[in-house]
Amino acid sequence: MTNTAKDALRKATVGSKNGLKRETVDIDGNIFEVRQPSLMDKELVYAELKKNTDVPEGVAIIVNMVIACTFVPGTDEKVFDSTDFDNLSSRGSGSFVDIIWGAYQNVDNLTVEDAKKT
Repeated sequence: MTNTAKDALRKATVGSKNGLKRETVDIDGNIFEVRQPSLMDKELVYAELKKNTDVPEGVAIIVNMVIACTFVPGTDEKVFDSTDFDNLSSRGSGSFVDIIWGAYQNVDNLTVEDAKKT
């Protein structure tokens, strides 16, 4: 491979803007920004799963991704943290947790079943 070809490939990958996808959701008039996680973010979530074996894996994936990927719009401030885990995991089906999880799936194209395979 020539340097020119390699340079072009690098420019198209590691030299490009890190454009993580984002989606905003409106929950009762409150706007949340849900961001696609980086590979490192995902790995940290999966590491958390190994620590918390008392919670079903699907619930743990959903709640930890909601915590990791939900931001105050236009900032790097996360809305939730690990202290919210029990509260978030106790919410009913169709709650704001499911709404945010749906936005997460849109930005990451990931399902619970897919997440279990990684």
